[in-house]
Amino acid sequence: MKYINNIKIRILLVGCLIAVSGTVHAVVTVVTGNTSNRNIAVGQTSSKTITWTVTMGTATPGPFITSAGVAFYANTPSGALLGTSLKILTRTVPGPGTYVLIDNITIPSSIVYSASKQGVSRIAVVRNFTDNVGSANGFANLDITGSGASGFTINAVSVRFDNNQPQRVIKRLQQHKAYIKLTYSGSGLLRGLWEIATPSSTIGQAVYRPLRVVRKHLPGTGIYKLYSPRLPTQTQGVYLVRFRITAPAVSFSDPLIRYFVYSGKKPRLSPVSVFLHQPGPSTALNNKTVFRWNKISQASALRLEFYAVKKNSSLNLGLPSLGQSDDQTSQIKGPLVAGKLLKGSTQKTNISTLTLARLKPGHWYLWRLVVFNKEGNIIGVSKPRKVYSPAK
Repeated sequence: MKYINNIKIRILLVGCLIAVSGTVHAVVTVVTGNTSNRNIAVGQTSSKTITWTVTMGTATPGPFITSAGVAFYANTPSGALLGTSLKILTRTVPGPGTYVLIDNITIPSSIVYSASKQGVSRIAVVRNFTDNVGSANGFANLDITGSGASGFTINAVSVRFDNNQPQRVIKRLQQHKAYIKLTYSGSGLLRGLWEIATPSSTIGQAVYRPLRVVRKHLPGTGIYKLYSPRLPTQTQGVYLVRFRITAPAVSFSDPLIRYFVYSGKKPRLSPVSVFLHQPGPSTALNNKTVFRWNKISQASALRLEFYAVKKNSSLNLGLPSLGQSDDQTSQIKGPLVAGKLLKGSTQKTNISTLTLARLKPGHWYLWRLVVFNKEGNIIGVSKPRKVYSPAK
């Protein structure tokens, strides 16, 4: 009887070994992800189909492979975690080999917004696959196309100081800021930076340094107002401020405003007389147009400036009627779009091809002359005169 029992035990052990050897399956070693359409839009929830290719090696046990959920990362799988989604993906497998799993996932608009807010242009979709013995991660990249897919466009901009003027005379150490007002359509990531040129360079070739980098997601069509950091007022002289838009692409020049810092008694803006001789009012400009003015003996430097005329401006853009004066006293309301620095002894000049290229064909402009003394102070400003950049 004892002998028979030993035989039964041996038979059971052999059966168990056979059963174990019969469950030899695969272990996950490599996972890759791919999608035919990688573009996703800022401000929109997107659906994508990702094809996961899973390679299995020999191991035990597990007759299936599975992934419990999806993780979204900024830019790369090693970037910041943006969020997760619990969505099980599974498949039975007979053994070692390469298997394909089709995955239909949803990328919430909040995930895309979070990525664009961090200034990245890509989202990595990551899944971990396992067969309970081995596991491996795979990822697929999605590209954020905020300006293209969402039609994100900057239509118009206006830059002013916090007193709502494009120019300002301010006492030394007095605090002030500037702001930009943008009219835009669609939604997307605004990228740009506030820049300033200080009195050390504004007499000659202006050199700008950054004040603040801006990355701001603008949702929906509308108007957005953005303030600059506090502007410096420690040094007396002329400062130039601009907001340079780096994305989305814009067709207009960077809007520019200026302010003058003084110490002691507030200076007069026009202690010397400046008279413009030519071109006459409503002249059509070209690279041969001569700009001429009176001799200014006190001038150390001059700056020729061109300001855009707003479409809704009440400025009379026609030729003056006989017996009427040229409308030179019109207030400048548009942004400074171009300029040219000259020696104080200069009495005439032509505008360069580069300056002319900054003037849009078919648009009106006001030009004027600004006079500086050797300390960099403004000692004279001409009345503005209108000119025209003809359509090509």
